[in-house]
Amino acid sequence: MEKVLTSGILEVKNNTGYIIRKLTFDDFLKGDASYFTKIKLADIKKRLIDKTYIPYGIVINNKLAYSAWISLDKLPLPYNFELKLNEDEGALLDDYCMPEFRRRGLHSYVLNFRLNQLYKYGKKRSIVVILTSNYPALKAETKVGFKTKKKFIIFKIFNKKTIRWK
Repeated sequence: MEKVLTSGILEVKNNTGYIIRKLTFDDFLKGDASYFTKIKLADIKKRLIDKTYIPYGIVINNKLAYSAWISLDKLPLPYNFELKLNEDEGALLDDYCMPEFRRRGLHSYVLNFRLNQLYKYGKKRSIVVILTSNYPALKAETKVGFKTKKKFIIFKIFNKKTIRWK
């Protein structure tokens, strides 16, 4: 999905009472251990070294309630595929809300905040990949103006992986 970024989206309403901030590696250690596995944490370390990935989130009572990333250069796809972004594009990726903090409006709040950040970085368009089965994310992204531009299918036959864009 894609959204054109304009100055009109810059108003970030905080109806949650929580503060979004840039995250550190230690913040991810306060997250849901069933989601932030050793493998996921190793990927996070790599991303933090690559300054084109920037994590944001909300910490509540010393727990990482919500985390999400922006990318200024590329968008990782399943099976180690990667989409290189154009200079004027930024990507949203890897949102996660701890189950006990869901249904509090955090996704919409952090989504708008990240769109604002991409705009501040000089990006004109935001790209996001959402699984067709992820109805809450599809609804939230559509609500703020994202439109489906392309679809892709990844085929895996034995050890051969292929991506086809529609």
